[in-house]
Order: sequence, then structure tokens, then C-alpha cells
Amino acid sequence: PLPSLLRSAVTGKYLYVDKNILGLSSARLLVSHGVDVVVLEAVDRVGGRTLTVHPPDDDPSVPKFGWADLGASYVGPSQNHILRLCKELGLGTYLCSDKQDFIHYSKGRQFCYQTTWPNLWWSNPLAYLEVVYMCRLMDNMSKEIPLDKPWKAPRAKEWDKLTVQDFLSRHCWTKDGVEFLLALCSNNNTADGHEMSLLYYLWYMCQGGGLLNLWSVKGGAQERKIVGGSQQVCLKMA
Repeated sequence: PLPSLLRSAVTGKYLYVDKNILGLSSARLLVSHGVDVVVLEAVDRVGGRTLTVHPPDDDPSVPKFGWADLGASYVGPSQNHILRLCKELGLGTYLCSDKQDFIHYSKGRQFCYQTTWPNLWWSNPLAYLEVVYMCRLMDNMSKEIPLDKPWKAPRAKEWDKLTVQDFLSRHCWTKDGVEFLLALCSNNNTADGHEMSLLYYLWYMCQGGGLLNLWSVKGGAQERKIVGGSQQVCLKMA
């Protein structure tokens, strides 16, 4: 039988969901249980936050490349659901390299590093200490949030009224620390710190096993990518 949550949502012959990974995988589950599904999408493409682009064939000025993911891109060893879905759809994954230099670009300067975190110590020792402190603080805060019901967290209302940028501006001492933590936020979420609530960001961190895991390559959330681009997951389900 269908799970009760899904069964209660089916009021007729058709169920209407979005053409992102969540909507299409839900539709796929319903179809496997014999439910007729019509999928609607507000924009003219499939994929939601996944978007894979290819070089145009008719423009010689554009360098040739295989593909590039402009949205959600990475999968890690703890993300069992998406890895299983890729296997069912016949999509392979490959390990991302962490052998080359990473680059942190700020205020017209670039800093190259080979560790998980850029070494801010030499540019601003206080910012380095602040980033370490704030990451530990937010990791501990995220542990208070129930994954299945984040609105039930003890301080849910307080945190949902604050944006990530508000929180960092109130608790950080250095501009470099705020700038780096906001860059980390936008890199992981494809959205800026003023666009998401603190509650959402902490819930996201909790799901990903903490900031360090979200930012890590080997053994972390950025360990692998999907061969051919992540948008294929939605395209194959559609």
C-alpha cells in the first residue's frame, strides 16, 4: 500500500507535482503503486535546482567541453537515496579530485590552498579563529533540530526570524570572517545568506553531517559527481 502521507494526498486520478528531483521521484513512486500521475512544471525545463549545460555546436568562440553543472552537482557517501536512484537509472558517478589547489578569491586577491579550509591565518589570524569558532557553534546549534520536524526545534521561531546574514553580522567580529562564512553558505546552497533563514540553514547542515562534511571532498558531501551531469537524474525520470 501507499504510505499514508502520500495516500491522503491523492484525491483523484491524478497527482500534480513539480519536475524537480523530489517531485519526479515522488511521481515515480506513485506510478510504481499503480497511480496515474500528471506532472506540471512552471518553467520550460525539467530539473529544478539541477541544470547541466553543453557547449553550443554552432559557436566556435565558445571553448569545447563535455558538460558543466550550474546548480546542484555533488553527491557524497552518506546520500544513500540519490546514489540508489542513480544506480536504478543507470547513471554512473566519478570521484572528484582534491589534489589540485583550491582558490579563495576575496577583495581582488586570491588565496591558493590544498586543505579542506582555506588558511586564513596568514591574511587575518582573527578571521581564521572566528571561522573555526562559528562553524563549531553552528554545528552544535544544528544538533538541536529534529530532521523530520525542524519547526519543532526549541528555538525554531527565533531562528526562523533571522537570516543567516543577520546571525553572522550579530555574532562575528571581523569582516573577513563574515565574508568567508557567507561565501560558504552561498556555495553550499546556491543562495545568498540574506535569502535564507537561520533555521533552514542549520537544518540543512544537520542533514549534511555538519559544515566540515558539507565542504569536504574525500569522504564528504562533495566526493562525487554524476557522469554526464546531475540534471540527467530528472531527465531520465521525466
